[in-house]
Amino acid sequence: MVKTTDSTKLPTVRHFLLKLADTQHWYLMVADPLFVDAWSRTILGNELAVLYEAILNGLAPPIPKQMQLQYADFAVWQRKIMRVEGPRYRDALAWWKALFSGRLRPVKLPFRRTKLLKEVAPTFGAIDWQIDHDLSLDLDGIAKHAGATHFVIRLALFVALVADLSHRSTVVIGTVFGNRRHLATRNIVGHFANLVPLVFSYDHRSAFRSWIDVVRDRLFETEKHAEIPYEELYDTLRATGLKPPAPRIMFTLSADHSDRQYGGLAVKRLHSPIGKMPWGCQIVIDERNPEDCRVEFNANLYDRKGMQAMIDRYVRLLEIAARQPDVTIGSLVGLSSDNALRRGLAAYRTRGGEKTALRRGS
Repeated sequence: MVKTTDSTKLPTVRHFLLKLADTQHWYLMVADPLFVDAWSRTILGNELAVLYEAILNGLAPPIPKQMQLQYADFAVWQRKIMRVEGPRYRDALAWWKALFSGRLRPVKLPFRRTKLLKEVAPTFGAIDWQIDHDLSLDLDGIAKHAGATHFVIRLALFVALVADLSHRSTVVIGTVFGNRRHLATRNIVGHFANLVPLVFSYDHRSAFRSWIDVVRDRLFETEKHAEIPYEELYDTLRATGLKPPAPRIMFTLSADHSDRQYGGLAVKRLHSPIGKMPWGCQIVIDERNPEDCRVEFNANLYDRKGMQAMIDRYVRLLEIAARQPDVTIGSLVGLSSDNALRRGLAAYRTRGGEKTALRRGS
């Protein structure tokens, strides 16, 4: 998705169909992120599939004459319930003030460049990787036993890793909430997503299962107070004298399910180049296929080698946690370190190549 040059001029969304060959085409949607979020692209993909198959079969396009609810209706409702002088806004703001009342600092990863590159415009990189299917199932089983989701357990382990890498007991990680809790908003095209900071107090002595509970509860509490737009929230907090650190690392679910088959067509979404990233890096977990993961990063701040090393260690941490879920979170993080890996390999070689329970990251 590419940003339009002027979001104040119609049309706000433009569509293009490029023919590359008889059986290959590119469909481009050009829109400002203010108008559509990832969920909206999925809605548009579903509607395109229904319309295409209807026309292909000679049927009338199933287009409703009037929508029960439109995005403008949601915007008016949200402004009404979140007015500054209203109780809902005041309660949410009070919760954020209490959360940021201490002195918090942004997270700094150890492989951040000491000298930033001086390109006129930032450059971006991306690394795709996959979690082993059996490992994913094992993690899901632990999460289910803890009353959590696959996103929570992956986030819990990532927060612990970032805390260890940055040597911080309090970690601020950003995420995005869809804000589509009302059923009527599930099929509306618009921008419902809101960037939200998650603040975690990390204790390496906590049992891993207890740490999952901590992360799950913080995620739930934050979502209940996440209706104030990010920019407005930070401006208001700063106006009161607080200094909330902006998230420099994001951990999100991808709700853009554009890959599909319909009417004899195989449709696959192509990742467009990253145009802007206010933070340094973001981990993206596919909501539908949580084994598929991606890290996107600002190459002016981080090089690919450092990002790859972090991802390799994160995968080791997932593997170890799936096998040893009854130990402390600090023990799991320690076992995932490069030093622990080297010690494990040295012990393996000392035994003359004897097969042991040691595996990658053990």
